[in-house]
Amino acid sequence: MSTASSNSGQPQRPRRRAVVRRRFRPASSTVAAVVVLLLGVAAVLVAGTRQPVPAAPPSAHGQPVTDVLAACQPGSHQARILTGSLPDPALGSTGSLAVRDLSSGARKSVPLQRGSLTTLQPSDGVTALEATGPAAAGHFGMLVDPSSGALSASPCLEPRSTWWFTGAGATLDHTSRLVIANVDPGPAVVDVRVLGESGPISTIGTRGITIAPGAVDTIALTDIAPQGSDLAIQVQASRGRVAAAVSDSFASAPGAATGKEWLPDQSTASRLVRIAATPSGNHHETLLLANPTELNALVDVRIEGKDGEFRPVQHAQIQVPPGSTRAVDVSGAVQKQTGALLLHSRVPVLASVRSVSDGDSVYAGPVRPLEAAAAAAWGGGVNARLLLTAGALPATATVAAFDASGDQVGTEQLQLTAGSTTSWKPPGRAEYLTVTPGEGAVYGSVLMSGPGSAEIRLDSPPVTLERPVVQPGYSSS
Repeated sequence: MSTASSNSGQPQRPRRRAVVRRRFRPASSTVAAVVVLLLGVAAVLVAGTRQPVPAAPPSAHGQPVTDVLAACQPGSHQARILTGSLPDPALGSTGSLAVRDLSSGARKSVPLQRGSLTTLQPSDGVTALEATGPAAAGHFGMLVDPSSGALSASPCLEPRSTWWFTGAGATLDHTSRLVIANVDPGPAVVDVRVLGESGPISTIGTRGITIAPGAVDTIALTDIAPQGSDLAIQVQASRGRVAAAVSDSFASAPGAATGKEWLPDQSTASRLVRIAATPSGNHHETLLLANPTELNALVDVRIEGKDGEFRPVQHAQIQVPPGSTRAVDVSGAVQKQTGALLLHSRVPVLASVRSVSDGDSVYAGPVRPLEAAAAAAWGGGVNARLLLTAGALPATATVAAFDASGDQVGTEQLQLTAGSTTSWKPPGRAEYLTVTPGEGAVYGSVLMSGPGSAEIRLDSPPVTLERPVVQPGYSSS
């Protein structure tokens, strides 16, 4: 032991310390800390020189879509399927389109050229379309049927597991047929559920329906829910995916002319539902609501018209009992103007609007904000008008019209005030249009007219596929 020196420089003897013996009683937290420390030391000894690498935040990279599968509904001999790809020069220009008739099994392949519109004759059953190659990115397709003076239209649908429809019927003057197609290579198993004005309807033979690959099952609602009016239908696949659609025939009065249309679909109930703008004029308009929950729903109604959002004097709030449907005449609330309906509810609901004029029916369904460019086609002999609605903030959108060969024949930059609806008329020689959203949320549909009327909502077709990136957790030196 070394010694310390004083100021005088004389060495001093070190003092003895008294040894005090204490019994050590560690606290539980101290023991835990020691155990954690020992485990950490052991982990370092076992791991050697392996050091953890900080993980990058999870991300996804978009890959161009090269394969799109969709199902187009049956049509008359006057009907046509219009299909194409978004005219974006940044995407691949060529591809192929496999056309499959599910009723006969016939197949053919046609070229798919970006920007141009291809017209196909639909079959008596469902027609499956599979676009492959670079031109599959941004592929769209729709059925337009001007038969019997009652124009109808429906998008070609990508298969999924859940489908909802409101406004179906099973009476003498209002009948509907449910069409379920399986375009995948494996079998599908589905359940069909029906809601009515008095609650859920007991149906027979609608559970565990097996649909073979490439098969179509058609169900008349009069067979499973007789004498039901303004029904809601759910198609739920417990195995596989399906493309579901409802063909609707509606007469406003006994003996009146019958309008024919495909009902708009909804994937799930929502607390906020925006319904596409309905046409202006002397129309009889009915709001069709469904409450699939076990709670009572109070639905607040707003109109998004030309000058912005306003609360209607009539039917500003509508009650829908649990598990039931409700049909409300909103002709007075809309006030014969072009406008979208915005519905708020604390309980998730489903909704659509049926408009009847000159014996033909038009259905407006829920619309989603456009995430990217969207397209809609109507072909020759049919007039079209674009209806756009802005969300809670002002919005902008670029619209462009094209002929069947892909040549641009008109374009315009639209400015939309918050909560308002505006319309745009494409040039007469146009056969399809595109809408590219800018600032703010934009919702849209295309109203077709000719021999009758039809409306089809705008959706952004898939352009890229999000694929997750695998991040390494450790690296060894």
